[in-house]
Amino acid sequence: MTSQINNKNTKKWMEFEEPHTGLVKNDFFGYWYLQYCLITGLYMLEPWERKLFNSFVVCLGGAIISVCYFIFRTF
Repeated sequence: MTSQINNKNTKKWMEFEEPHTGLVKNDFFGYWYLQYCLITGLYMLEPWERKLFNSFVVCLGGAIISVCYFIFRTF
C-alpha cells in the first residue's frame, strides 16, 4: 500500500506546471509558435498582452500583403 502512495506522490511531484498556459504544445505548429514567442520575448507577457501583440502583427502582415498585391497586380 505504501508503495502505491509513494508512486502517486512522486508522479505529482514530477509534473511540470507551465506558468503561461497554452504556450507549449507538442505538435509542429506549437514548436514554431514557441520559437516565435522566445525570439520576440512574448513569453514574458501576460496572455492578454500576447493576444494584443499578435493581433497587431497579423494586422500589419495583412496590410503589407494587401499593399504588395495592389502594387504588383498591374505587372
